[in-house]
Amino acid sequence: MIKRQKNNGKLSYVVDLRDKGHKRKYFKTKADAQDYMDLQVKQLQGVRESRNKKTDWTFDTLIKSYIDELQYKGKNVHNKIRTMYMFQDLVIDGCKVSKMKVRDFVIGDINTIYKKIRVSRSQKTISEYMAHVRQLLNYAVLESIVSINVFSQLPEGSKLWNTDEPKKLSPAITEDIIHKIADQLDGQYKIMYLFSAYTGLRSGELRALHWSDLDFEKGEVNVNKAVAYGREYVFVDGKRYERGSMIVKETKTAAGVRRVPMIDFIINMMREFKLASNNGPRVFNSRGDNIVADSRFPEILRTACSQANVERIRWHDLRHYFASQLLKIYSDDWNRIKTYMGHTNIQTTINIYGHWIETDAEKKINRSLLNDKLGEVAAQCLTVH
Repeated sequence: MIKRQKNNGKLSYVVDLRDKGHKRKYFKTKADAQDYMDLQVKQLQGVRESRNKKTDWTFDTLIKSYIDELQYKGKNVHNKIRTMYMFQDLVIDGCKVSKMKVRDFVIGDINTIYKKIRVSRSQKTISEYMAHVRQLLNYAVLESIVSINVFSQLPEGSKLWNTDEPKKLSPAITEDIIHKIADQLDGQYKIMYLFSAYTGLRSGELRALHWSDLDFEKGEVNVNKAVAYGREYVFVDGKRYERGSMIVKETKTAAGVRRVPMIDFIINMMREFKLASNNGPRVFNSRGDNIVADSRFPEILRTACSQANVERIRWHDLRHYFASQLLKIYSDDWNRIKTYMGHTNIQTTINIYGHWIETDAEKKINRSLLNDKLGEVAAQCLTVH
C-alpha cells in the first residue's frame, strides 16, 4: 500500500511492505512509489525484472558465473560447487533447473527441491545443500538478476529441511570385536587397521603419514597432513567432465595438527613393519607405490567382518573405538581427549562421545546411589504430608 506521510519533516510517498519481510521505502513522487510497488508485487509473484538486461539469465548461466566467483573464496568451495552441479540437474515441473530462468524460480520450488533431495541423505547433508542454494540466490540478488531471494519469503523460523529427530547414538565398539576383526586381516592392511584403532587417526591422515612423522623415541605420531581428493571440472562441447586425483594437503582443521601418543605395542609393530617394507618416505603405499585409495577400506572391512562373524563396522569406527578407550582412561578429561582426537571445539568431543561415559554397570551403581540419597528425601516428604 502507498501512503503519504512525513519523512524527515518532508511529505513523501511511502511503500510499506513490512508484512512481506521488507522495509518501508520513501519516494518523492507517487509515480516513483508506484513503479517500485509494481516491481515488488511482481517479485513476490515470482516474476523478476531487472534494468541491467539480466532477466533472461538461466540457472546454467548463473551457476557458471557463481562458480567463477567461488574460485576466489577458500572456504568449503568444493562442496558448494558439487551442490551447484547437483542442483542444476534437478527437474522442477518438467523443466530442468539448468534451463529454467532464474526469475521463474518461486517460493514453492524450495519445497519441491527438498522433497527431491531428502531421500537417502542425512539431515546435515540436506541442510548444507539448501544453504548452498540459498547462497546461490543471494548471489543472483547481488548481480541484479532478481531483486529478492525467495528464501526470504519463507515463514519466519521455517526450515522444512531441518527436523528435531534425535541423533541416533551408536554403542561403543568392544575390544573383543576389534580383535576378532584384526585376526581376519594380514599384511599392510592389518597394520593400518591396528594403527588406526590405537591412534584414532582419520583415514586421510593415516594415508598421508611419512616415516618422519613417527617419533619412536618419544612414542608419538606427528599428525600434520591428510590425503584428499582434488576435483576440477572442465567443459568440452557444452558437457561437464570431472577429473581429479588424490592430493596431500593440510589437515581438516587447524586442530587436526597434533601429536598423538603411540603405545609400545604400536611402536614395536611399526618398527617391524618398517624393517620388512621398502616403501620410501610414505608409511603406507598401494601396490603401485601410490597413495592408498580410501575405496579399498570398505571392501576389506566387509570381508573381515563377515569372516569374523561380527556386525559390519566402518573404518571411521576405529577412530570412535580409540575415543572410547580414551574415555575409560582419562574419564572426563575432555580437553586431553579433544586434543588427541584433533577436534576444534571441546563441545564437539562431548556431543559425539559423551553418551559413552557410563557403562551399563556404572549406570546401575549410579542409580543405586541416587536411590539411596534421594530416597531418603522422598521418604521425609511423605512423612511430612
